[in-house]
Amino acid sequence: MGAEAAAAALGPDVPALVGRLNAAARSWHPGAEITAVRELPGGESSLTFLASVDAAPHDRIVVKVAPAGLPARRNRNMLRQARLLAGLGPAGTVPVPLLLFAEDGTDGPLFAMSHCEGSALEPNVDDAEEGLPGPGVLGARAFSAARALAALHRTELTAPWWAEEEPVSLGAEITRWEKALRTLPADFGLAWADCGERLRATEPVPVVPCLTHGDFRLGNMLCRGTEVTAVIDWEIWSRGDPRVDLAWFVLSLDGDHPAAVRSAPGLPGTDALLREYAEAYGEDVGEMAWFLALALFKLTATTGLIAKHALKRGDTAAWGVRMLPRLPAALAKARLLLDEL
Repeated sequence: MGAEAAAAALGPDVPALVGRLNAAARSWHPGAEITAVRELPGGESSLTFLASVDAAPHDRIVVKVAPAGLPARRNRNMLRQARLLAGLGPAGTVPVPLLLFAEDGTDGPLFAMSHCEGSALEPNVDDAEEGLPGPGVLGARAFSAARALAALHRTELTAPWWAEEEPVSLGAEITRWEKALRTLPADFGLAWADCGERLRATEPVPVVPCLTHGDFRLGNMLCRGTEVTAVIDWEIWSRGDPRVDLAWFVLSLDGDHPAAVRSAPGLPGTDALLREYAEAYGEDVGEMAWFLALALFKLTATTGLIAKHALKRGDTAAWGVRMLPRLPAALAKARLLLDEL
């Protein structure tokens, strides 16, 4: 088992976590008391808990904790996420949970945010045992998410930490996923090197970098009815090209997505989503084939990493492992998109 997967599997000592949370919560609101904590599912780089609180403005809070024993860098840097939420809250352009408190203790950093009502659902991918919302609701959610993404990309942050954030170039995006792909076992059978080379050879002209989420999809949003109530899971936010976010988002809603188990009725097509985004953003997004190819390249890398970690812990039935046979088709589709350039 890899170090990150092992740390995440073990998790924090819950009584000790309650003690930490009580101390931190009282600095936020004197007299607050944590009465219950339970772990929430999901998350590859951090642990998430729902805590009940007495004698405080919020009776339920969500806590993000870095895995113990690992450096709090990049996607495990809880304080970096907390800082962004603190900046986005007053801006009011993107619906996000309210940051309540953060702590950088000896057992690793954590932060707490308000609990937002709503459900997170990937319409084409998730099992959806309780059934999907109706087509009209799903379509409206997708358009609401497109507008939220445009607002996110138009958000202007002025804090010193934002000015110090190094922009991520398109070349750096390719390098990141190439590095991840190189760590995958050869028996995964993923012939990806030519895709990386072709992406580099056809790299588009860059645009002014902006705030990007990094994993913007309906599964990382809370929705009530037709509206997005909160954008969550900011582990890999960066200052980068907005078209990278946009391509990842529209790919996630494509019925031909490599992970799709259905084509959910009511979801808008890629062209309709791009038009909705462009209208809200105030600019035409231009040709997106290269960015969709990059999104498929990234999908291959991230899914391969999930599969690798699952196999190391002996979980042969994990989602990433089940996805491995579909990844060559994702790379083939990326090549077809690059052929259009």
